[in-house]
Amino acid sequence: MARDELFLSEHHYQAYGRGRWKSTQRRDGGSIALFDLDTDPGEARNVAAEHLEIRAEHRARLDELTGELSAHGAQPATLSSSEEERLRLLGYLE
Repeated sequence: MARDELFLSEHHYQAYGRGRWKSTQRRDGGSIALFDLDTDPGEARNVAAEHLEIRAEHRARLDELTGELSAHGAQPATLSSSEEERLRLLGYLE
């Protein structure tokens, strides 16, 4: 992954960003939303229909990164004792 890329994946959604563009997509294969962070930092206006090439690039990159993530499987996290304590205080660990 390039230094200026952002990829987030969770149970229902994925997000990908590079440069001024950020896209979000439902993991069930729903349509992709595209935002121009330079002109719309609050991500209020979906401009996917106006930038079909960028939308296609983001969708392809999301597919590629998802495939890479799936190929490597889940990796166990190694936490420091202070990280474990913070997660415990937040209720994430018993």
